[in-house]
Formats: sequence, C-alpha cells, structure tokens
Amino acid sequence: MAKPSSSSTQPPRRRRHVVAGQRRLAREHGANFSAPPVVESVTAPPAPPSHFDAPPLPRQAPAPGPDKPKRPRRQLSRLKRPTLSLPTSWRASPTVVAAALTAAVVVLATLAGLLFYKWEHGKAVASAKRDAVAAASVAMTNVLSYDYKTIDADIARAQRYLTGTFRTEYVATTEKTVKDAAVRNKATVKADVAYAGAIKASPNKATVLIFVDQTATNTALKAPRIDRNRIRLEMSKVNGKWLVAKLTPL
Repeated sequence: MAKPSSSSTQPPRRRRHVVAGQRRLAREHGANFSAPPVVESVTAPPAPPSHFDAPPLPRQAPAPGPDKPKRPRRQLSRLKRPTLSLPTSWRASPTVVAAALTAAVVVLATLAGLLFYKWEHGKAVASAKRDAVAAASVAMTNVLSYDYKTIDADIARAQRYLTGTFRTEYVATTEKTVKDAAVRNKATVKADVAYAGAIKASPNKATVLIFVDQTATNTALKAPRIDRNRIRLEMSKVNGKWLVAKLTPL
C-alpha cells in the first residue's frame, strides 16, 4: 500500500503580509519600534467543479432583416408658405373693377326692389281681403233687406253699395218683381250675415263667399220664415271704396 504524500496532507500555508516600510522603521528606531500585528490570510482550497453548472450559451446575433427607410425630419423653419399670385392676364384694370362693382350694385338694387315689391304686394292683398269682406257684409245686409212700407227708400239705399253696371240690373229687377209683390203681400225681409270670407283677392278686386240668413214675414205666412242663402260676390274697388260688381246665388 502506497504511503500518501506529505503535500496532500499538510495544511495550507499562511502568508504573512508585511506592511511596506516596516523594516525601514525598525532599523531607524531600533528596539523601541513595535510592529503592528501581522495580518494572516488563509487561502481557501478551490471548490470542486459542479456537474450542474452549464457553460454559458453563446449569444446569437439577430437575424438580418430588410432595412427600414428612415423618415426625413421635417424642418418647419425651412418650409416656405405658398404664395398665391394671379397671372398677369387675370389682373383687372381699375375700369373693369369699377364696372363689375357697378353691375353688382345694380343687381343687388334690383333684387331689393323685387323683394320690397313682393312685400308691398302681399301687404296690399291682405288689406284688400280684409276690406272687401267687411264691405260685402255691410252691402248684403242693406241690399237683401227691405220693408214694404219703405220699399223705395230701401232700393235707393242699396244702390250705394253697387257698381254702375250691377246697379242698373238691380234696380230693374227690384222694380219689376220685388216691389209689387212686397207691397201686395205686406212683406218685410231682414238679412243677417252668418259668415263671410275671401276666396281670392288682388289690390283692386276680390271674390267673397258669404252666407246670409233672411227672415221673411208677409200675409201669406203664419210665422216668420228663415231662408239660408249662400252667395258669391265679385267686389271691385272704385274710388277707394269696395262695391258689389256681381251677385251669384249658389
């Protein structure tokens, strides 16, 4: 059996570290010099290799890919704002500009005049409807009412609400058919307007629909009789006054 070597069984050496300059100081001061304690360091034996420590893997470089284009940086300070410049042929002379402005003023004035005329016309039509309906109501109350005692005065009063042509027709018809029958039967007729409205109108003409209730009494009736009439009137404005130009029973 082989004898183990002394190098494998001896403890590790202890190294003494001498501070630099200690020997020099000892020679100068002699026996009075006391050296600082010696620091001993023990060298540990190397650790045995471990079977679980794997060697580091080599770092792999990334796979090369297509180069991305670099976006150029916009330098806002160097960008120039676009300027609008008209061609020389487009630049109008002062005469052309003045003519264009004059034409624009004329067009605007014409439009303003048309709008004003339309507004005035609408206002006149609305006023004509209102006045024609009021005049028709008053006219029918007087034209369709009479009393056998005052038949002549009633006929004369009714003529004031009629135009010239229609006045002539009214007088001829009333004198021939109404007057004699009213005197003979002692008849009285009172007209009341139930409704009146304008169908159409213009500043000087209007068509009015009117509903009139006539209450009649005479010697042939035992009790007053009410006749409900629906009449269309053609109204005309003559010398600022609305008159009945035509009467049509419906």
